[in-house]
Amino acid sequence: MIPASKLIQKFQQALNDKYGYIWGASGDLWTAAKQAKATREQTIKYGSQWIGHYVVDCSGLFSWAFKQLGGYMYHGSNTMYMKYCTARGELQRGKRTDGQTLKPGTAVFKYNAEDGFYHVGLYIGNDRVIEAKSTQAGVVQTKPSQWSHWGELKGIDYSESASHDDPDLSRDRAKPDGRNLYRTSPMMTGEDVRELQSMLAALGYNPGTIDGKFGAQTERAVRAFQSARALKVDGIAGAATMAALRSLVGGVGVNYIKIKVTSWSVNVRSKPDMSDPNNIVRVVRMNTVLNSVGTDPDSGWYILDDGSYISNKYVKQVE
Repeated sequence: MIPASKLIQKFQQALNDKYGYIWGASGDLWTAAKQAKATREQTIKYGSQWIGHYVVDCSGLFSWAFKQLGGYMYHGSNTMYMKYCTARGELQRGKRTDGQTLKPGTAVFKYNAEDGFYHVGLYIGNDRVIEAKSTQAGVVQTKPSQWSHWGELKGIDYSESASHDDPDLSRDRAKPDGRNLYRTSPMMTGEDVRELQSMLAALGYNPGTIDGKFGAQTERAVRAFQSARALKVDGIAGAATMAALRSLVGGVGVNYIKIKVTSWSVNVRSKPDMSDPNNIVRVVRMNTVLNSVGTDPDSGWYILDDGSYISNKYVKQVE
């Protein structure tokens, strides 16, 4: 069983990483070549904004998240409601009509007589839903008041949600498990944010007061650091940004994975993408041993200790 909080975390990841919407997709990387072959009107009109982004549609977001967590969910909202819910019912103004609490991790659906259950999102607690909304909007956060039905999903453990309605991932545990850090409202807080601020300050990037709160000044400092290190400038302190910071301040708290290059000559890149010749950082030779902080959850590439990437096809872990 997948804990509801883990499913929510994946949806938060898609929101934070600005996943786009392409009908029929379930976590694919959208490319210029795919856009050029598009035939659907909405994709032709709006799809180009998602080039270089991972893309999903409403039920494809569920399919992707379940796959990431080792589970399975059918790609299709009507079938999800009819066959993949262990309990289901109606909503009115964002509340269950049976008087019970809408648990975080519950799927919410939109229905009409002609199309059936034609759209699906995930209730994440605190009166919020994450959904892959449209080709124009991508993955966004909305309100449960806009939805007509609810369904508790097969394979999801809701027991942890029964006692509280706030698995809000922007309210921090003392030692969060590798989450992305970014600006939210209310502000994301925690010891990991404080560590981020301390590293930025040590390297001369002013995050404001080192108080464990990810505010506007911390976001500006993250963006400045990313720009200086040729990382993706998005203001999100994810695995690559944190690895680059830690490598410059002495590898604080990092348990490195040792990997060895198995091909004669391999490009190390600033992004996990072989199609762009401009993202090559350096070349490493066979038998070179590198330090990795882990793997990118979408591409499977190894993230190196300086925040760069190397394909998992050309390396192996050293025992």
